[in-house]
Formats: sequence, structure tokens, C-alpha cells
Amino acid sequence: MKKWKKVKTIEIHDYNGYYRVEKDEVVTPGGKTGQYSVVRGASFAVVVPIDKNGDIWMVKQHRYPIDKITLELPSGGLDGENPLFAAKRELEEEASLISSNWERLGEFYEANGLAEAKAYVFIAYDVKKTKNPRQDPLDKDVFEVEKYSINQIKKMIINNELIDSPLISAFSMAFFQGKLDNYL
Repeated sequence: MKKWKKVKTIEIHDYNGYYRVEKDEVVTPGGKTGQYSVVRGASFAVVVPIDKNGDIWMVKQHRYPIDKITLELPSGGLDGENPLFAAKRELEEEASLISSNWERLGEFYEANGLAEAKAYVFIAYDVKKTKNPRQDPLDKDVFEVEKYSINQIKKMIINNELIDSPLISAFSMAFFQGKLDNYL
């Protein structure tokens, strides 16, 4: 199979070092020249936080680009850190939860036709509330934290009530790898 070829890159926008939008001049696999805009550098960590009762904790927030309230797993950008450190930080910042039992489940790319946003997926077992969480001041009043059973989440995915692709992907990885079997 032939690949796209990049001829030249022009940076359009840099979002505080978290990600960039670039416009590439390209040659398509069919030999035509054109342009392709790409979001680069937007890698992130996603956490499937499960407590000792088998409930999975999620965050509810308003997502401005789609103007919808969504349920999501705690996640966020790497901020130059290794993925596990970022996952632990995001779990505490967004959900006020901590865990000492972590496992890496794998990776996936979100919106790979538009971005190089690589997601590093972790499961945090036996999560519990922390009394003095580290919170980003920008996150104040942004998140509501709720817990759901595995079966509730499965039903919400089937009924198209959950629309966040990292949540659906990470939950599926945990479920199909058998990481949730002991809680069913």
C-alpha cells in the first residue's frame, strides 16, 4: 500500500506547547498534490478507575466544542510527563481519587484521520477518595464525579448514551482483556 508523502509543514497554531495545528503540503498515494491539516502532539492518559465494589468512577463535564454534557473517564494531557505519572495526576485532579494498584492496558489513537493524539490507557484498582486532592485551579467547578456499575456502563454504551470515544475505547480494552471479570 502506498503512503502519503509530506513535502513541507507550516505551523498554523501552537496551543501553549500542548498541541500544534500544522498544515502539510502533501503528495497523496494517488500522486496528487494537496494539503492536509494535522493536530500534533496531543497525547494523553486515560484511567479506568474501579473501586473495591466494582464501581467505575467517571467525570461529568460540559464540552464546549460539541455543546454537550458528557460522562468521561478521568484523562488529560501528558504535560511532558511519563504516561503513568500523568494518569495518576489526572485521576487525583479530576476525580479526587487515588490508587496504589495500577496496570497499563495499552494505547490507541483518537481521531487518527485528524490528529496524532495517542492515548495511554491504565486501570486503577481499589480507588478511594483522597482528603486533600491536588487540583488544577482551572478545574474548579468543572467536574462532577459519579460512579457506575460495569453493567450500567455497558447498557449506556449499547443505548448510545455515552459518546466519549476515550471512555468507550478504554472501557472496551479493560472489559475485553478480562480486567473487569472479578467484578461482574
